[in-house]
Amino acid sequence: VASVAVLYIVGKLIHGGNGKVNSGVYANSRAISRISSKSFQPVFANNRQARVKKLFQPRSESPLSPPLKSAIDSLIKENDIVLFMKGTKDFPQCGFSNTCVEILKRINIPFETVNVLENNVIREGMKVYSDWPTFPQVYIGGEFYGGCDIMLQGYETGDLVDTIEKALEAKEV
Repeated sequence: VASVAVLYIVGKLIHGGNGKVNSGVYANSRAISRISSKSFQPVFANNRQARVKKLFQPRSESPLSPPLKSAIDSLIKENDIVLFMKGTKDFPQCGFSNTCVEILKRINIPFETVNVLENNVIREGMKVYSDWPTFPQVYIGGEFYGGCDIMLQGYETGDLVDTIEKALEAKEV
């Protein structure tokens, strides 16, 4: 349910809110086909130079758009534990994600999952949001806890259970 809301917002971002995917047909393709062979060479050279120049310019656009950030904020605040993972809790598609799911199941605490493999926008946006480059990513009580290695270490030392208990107590107050 939680990942459906995020995917809906991401769908709006990708498709411009109209629900249609761009066909990829270039509007100027007819104009290019009418260009004579003599005039085509300079146009091609200019386009190539522009594309190369664009490749080496720093990207000013962040993969974390304001609507996506807002959706992620809401999801994390509304749920005590959120696991951004590869796959689902019933079918993890990564050993690290599976480890996190098994730890949370052993603790016997309800948690939400978001499958980052369903959408590249979510996957890239979460890397910026958490400033953490890999998945899974665990959020407890609205705060980023860590990835699989930190979660495993916290489970072994008891810190994970303490953090979850503190987050649940803070929510009740």
